[in-house]
Amino acid sequence: MDAAVAAVRVMEDCPLFNASKGAVFNIEGKNELETSIMLSRPPLSHPEISPTRRGIALTLLTRVKNPANLARALYLSPSSSPHPFLSGANVEAIAESLGETLVDPSYFFTEHRWREHRRGLGLPEEPFPENGPTALDSFPTGTVGAVALDSRGCIAAVTSTGGRTNKLVGQMRNGPKWVVVLVLLVSQVRVMVRGLIGGGRCPEDCLLR
Repeated sequence: MDAAVAAVRVMEDCPLFNASKGAVFNIEGKNELETSIMLSRPPLSHPEISPTRRGIALTLLTRVKNPANLARALYLSPSSSPHPFLSGANVEAIAESLGETLVDPSYFFTEHRWREHRRGLGLPEEPFPENGPTALDSFPTGTVGAVALDSRGCIAAVTSTGGRTNKLVGQMRNGPKWVVVLVLLVSQVRVMVRGLIGGGRCPEDCLLR
């Protein structure tokens, strides 16, 4: 899990990706971020976590610098987040209590996403917000994610996204849902590969039930 979160965090900090720093704008010119994390079983380092707790999804984040970090923190803190899907200002208040970094919404501004937003609405690409443009030398790319498989054969998958350009305010995209599908798919592929290369079998407690 830590490896997958670390990989996504690097991409969240890069303005080229549609996640955190490079997130797209909604129809009102604001950034609303989403993230999710899914595990085939809880990590051994946290035996107090129920084996039925397989993941968490967050949406409508506007101030969390690294949403993937927050998803990890909340997953590992069932008392702070007993629910699998949280959104908005309430979850950001929890984030602050957990020591996660919150930023001013202007942090997420990038010139290429702003131009994309304005073009999509049929408006002139300028003016820019007060914090001004951030020039880039490369074309932006999309939603980010990472999957890690540990030595026990257990899987962790993480996604982070800004959603779709000019989405309606408050729209919840499919990013948090697709990580579940991804884990299921990778889990089945892993079982098939083990069978093909020698009849190996993943320990029962590592399989998705």
